[in-house]
Amino acid sequence: MEDPNALYPLLAFTVACILITVVITIVDPKSDVSYDGFKRPKYWGSLLWQLLVLPVCIMLLMDGSPPGSFSELLAWAQRGKSGFSSVPNFYFAALNAAQLKDFITGPMELWRSKKMFAHHVIVSATCFYAESLEQGYGNFVLSSYALEFGSAGFNLCSVFPGSTFCWYLYHSAIAGSHVLAMCGFLGMLWYNELSITVRVVFGVSGIAVMNGRQLVSHDWLTKGFEYHKEHIHDTRGETKHE
Repeated sequence: MEDPNALYPLLAFTVACILITVVITIVDPKSDVSYDGFKRPKYWGSLLWQLLVLPVCIMLLMDGSPPGSFSELLAWAQRGKSGFSSVPNFYFAALNAAQLKDFITGPMELWRSKKMFAHHVIVSATCFYAESLEQGYGNFVLSSYALEFGSAGFNLCSVFPGSTFCWYLYHSAIAGSHVLAMCGFLGMLWYNELSITVRVVFGVSGIAVMNGRQLVSHDWLTKGFEYHKEHIHDTRGETKHE
């Protein structure tokens, strides 16, 4: 980030993330329960971020007036970072804060899950780089949120392991989020203001994340709902999507 002041929103969101996790840990009587190697407050904090904070950040980027047609949506997605200079822009600070919070509040849990550790590193790095995008900034906002929405399905499925509705919601949301994100990536290939290197790096990073998430979904789906209920409390920490 060229502007040192740009770090202030990241710091504020990170502190807010940590405080929310602390509060949930205090008020939730089941805060010590683990799901797939991670404590329950981590999931509830992520859900709050994915279903409330990030959508609000997107609405701020749209200045409260979403694109009214598909062509307007494409034009909005193609805009670079400078195209959002007149509106409150906190999306990537909020998304990055959710990753940094996990490094601070649960570094050992995160390290035990190598897939999740790599996931957090990739997301955090791309959030930092996104702030310099000359084109496709809006595209990356929408594509990354599609993935976050899919992750919310897994988080719900984890904290409600006995719900068949959440089980099928998870697998549907994950698959759908990958389709939407891939559409965003394909659209990015036509952005001539982005270098080939940038397009390749973002593409490879996105495909790697999506491939890992879909393999996890396929693994759970193959083993079945009953297996999920019996093993969701195992301390493996290798299958979470957050």
